[in-house]
Amino acid sequence: MITNFDELIAYTTRLGDTMPALYHSVVLKRPGCSLQELERIVTSFPNMPESYLQVAGDIALVGIAIGYFQLAPNSSQGDTLCDKLQDCNRNAGMKGRFQFDSVYQIGTWDADPICVAHQAKRYAPGQIVKYNAGNPNQDAVVLAETYEQFLLLAGNLDMVRDTYADADDPSEGIPEFKTTVENIAPGKDEWMAIADTVLS
Repeated sequence: MITNFDELIAYTTRLGDTMPALYHSVVLKRPGCSLQELERIVTSFPNMPESYLQVAGDIALVGIAIGYFQLAPNSSQGDTLCDKLQDCNRNAGMKGRFQFDSVYQIGTWDADPICVAHQAKRYAPGQIVKYNAGNPNQDAVVLAETYEQFLLLAGNLDMVRDTYADADDPSEGIPEFKTTVENIAPGKDEWMAIADTVLS
């Protein structure tokens, strides 16, 4: 089980070594954003949670995916994390919903927006939530209390996927991932619906 960022980085590095063509899109690296870039994000996104900023300063997120999770709005314009966040949140199809819920979009799972709550409204500040792009009126599901917790869960899910990729029935990995969720984020059963898709 991946329990910290050092272990997560080590896992993504091993994964990248097995897929040289995808190395630079799957391997997490340090450092992340510069202090100047973090200041731009703080200025552009009032009340951006410190828990997100700490991770963004520690780990480079742009252009990186953990499984189906894109850690930055990679289809958005710009080269830096702040540029991509600005473009994504300015042009988001669910912009009105995000503003109403007081969240910023920070990435995606497939086509579904992944957001961080920045004010205590529908969600607690710092919580990571996933919206359903196919049903924009549906409430978002809370995936994690912090961005660090979110990345650890995403990394563990991908590690289980990789472990069972050649199994006759990849869904055999679901009980293992369920145990991981219970250890890292008790009660976050929303992950099991994602696991059902990834491990099918």
